[in-house]
Amino acid sequence: MAVFKYNGYYGEYHYDAENDCWRGRVLYIEDNIPFEAKDATGLMKAFENAVDDYILRNIPKPKAIALQDTKNPNTIIIDPEV
Repeated sequence: MAVFKYNGYYGEYHYDAENDCWRGRVLYIEDNIPFEAKDATGLMKAFENAVDDYILRNIPKPKAIALQDTKNPNTIIIDPEV
C-alpha cells in the first residue's frame, strides 16, 4: 500500500490496470472519500482536492453571530441568518 499525507490526512492509492488509472481513498475517517487520476501527478492533486472538499463539508456552521452596534456600543445584534 502506498500512502499520501496532506493537511493531517492520509490516503492510500494503487494502480488500476483494468481501467488504466490510479485510484485511492482517504484513510482513518468514517466517510468513504475516493479519488482517482490518470497519472501520478494528477493523483496527488486529486487527493488534496478530496481532503479540501471533505474539510469544507465538515466545518460546523455557526448558528448565529453577535455584532456590536457601531452607533450604540452597549448593544449587541444577533444575526441568525449566518
